[in-house]
Amino acid sequence: SIICTAGRLVFWVVWSLTQVSFVLSGFGYIKKANDFSRGCNVEWLKVETSQNFNSVTAHWNIRLANLWLKNCVYQRVETAGRKFFIFPNAKSLGNFLTKVTSAVWHGWFPGYFLAFLSLGLGNWTETVVRARLHPWLPKRFLHSHLAAFLGWLHTWMSLNFFFAPFLLLTWEKSMQISHSLFWWAHIYHFAVIAVLMMLPTKRTDKKNE
Repeated sequence: SIICTAGRLVFWVVWSLTQVSFVLSGFGYIKKANDFSRGCNVEWLKVETSQNFNSVTAHWNIRLANLWLKNCVYQRVETAGRKFFIFPNAKSLGNFLTKVTSAVWHGWFPGYFLAFLSLGLGNWTETVVRARLHPWLPKRFLHSHLAAFLGWLHTWMSLNFFFAPFLLLTWEKSMQISHSLFWWAHIYHFAVIAVLMMLPTKRTDKKNE
């Protein structure tokens, strides 16, 4: 986990230098917002303190994830899925194809595909947790510091395992690190999904929320 966290420092440095060049050249200025944030591509503190994978992707590679992938891939696939009924869950299809597109955009190394598809598994887990587990938990707990810490620990540990192949790139090295750690994160996520899917669905009264 420490090594993967350190590996992300390279991206922090490169993107920070890019942002500086945007500001100095004048391209980073956004008139409507009256700031120089156009060249900002990462909010590293929010990434490292994220309590879920959606927050990670929202603050990592912002220009790619929030602009191109979100608008040109995810939203269009979701709309097409709902319109033509090509998939029972349009959001899941959009999420899956967005992860595949991101992997292809980075390059044809197996490590990219393993990393982004694993990230999709993390999104699936959190969707199931919100739908199946959250309704059974007291709101006081969901908004507590303990819940925030558990969410961060879950995200940070899983992210570092899932993104080890992103740094290793090759299939052999990715399999070596995954086997050495017994695929714990994947087993953990599949186990959480399997257990929570057996929970009965609790209906929430929106009037009391």
